[in-house]
Amino acid sequence: DAKAARERGEVGTNKRETVKGWSEKYLAMRIHALRPKAYNAAANPIKNWIVPTIGHKRLDTLTPGDIRAVEDAQRAAGRQPADTYRVLMTMLRAAVADGYQIPQPTMMTKLQGGVRKSDRKAMTVPEGLACIEAASALPHGTRWLVTLVYGMRMGECLGLTWDAIDLDAGRFGEIVIDWQLQSLPYRKARDRSSGFRVPDDHEAVHLIDAFHLTRPKSKSGQRVAPLLEPIRDGLIAWRDQAAENPWGLVWPSDKGRPRNDKHDRAEWAALQKRAKVSHPSGRPYHVHECRNF
Repeated sequence: DAKAARERGEVGTNKRETVKGWSEKYLAMRIHALRPKAYNAAANPIKNWIVPTIGHKRLDTLTPGDIRAVEDAQRAAGRQPADTYRVLMTMLRAAVADGYQIPQPTMMTKLQGGVRKSDRKAMTVPEGLACIEAASALPHGTRWLVTLVYGMRMGECLGLTWDAIDLDAGRFGEIVIDWQLQSLPYRKARDRSSGFRVPDDHEAVHLIDAFHLTRPKSKSGQRVAPLLEPIRDGLIAWRDQAAENPWGLVWPSDKGRPRNDKHDRAEWAALQKRAKVSHPSGRPYHVHECRNF
């Protein structure tokens, strides 16, 4: 039996390991490799749906019905299960790679009903122009002009600093996009003395509280954009009005702190309302839906 176990790669594993027990080990491993948002995207479904539904089940006794039970729990709550299904199957594949035995039919279980098609769609050119016109009434309207013209993400705009913009080069000026504003979690929730949870390969510069400047996800995310004349003129005018801040952020809050993403999204929704623009479904466009208008 011992020889057969070694050949199956079971040495060092607990045959009676439960889904809950493995999930704790799995998240402990992933915390060093995943960026904060990606980690939360895995941890939240595990803690809120997978463990409450099948956490007591042993890995080696899992059935296709157990996989479907997690999906059914989410559908009963009016939630779409696709993301949780992907997290669960990724976690189980990691368990197999670590030497745990999971029945093959369970690993082959497919998502019931498929994946609901996203309603995300690009903002139209007239809608984008209407939003630019509405933004021109704001003293910091360049915040939205830059997003609409360059397709910059929210974090890239909120993390943009004055030293990344060449305002003195005339028509040859440029904007270097190589940082983004992000709130990083504490190692222990609500315990500031515990420090911040930063992945091993994650470059981050602490600003204040949980706010950090971090690098984009990939090298391709770091880029240079030409500084168009209307944007250059608007930024020069805004520079004299912007709240002073020790980090040189272009669009800080009125109090000179890093701008909160919740407030930023709320302003984007209000801007669309003033421009009489909305998604075909009637909801406001998500801020990233205007990146391809």
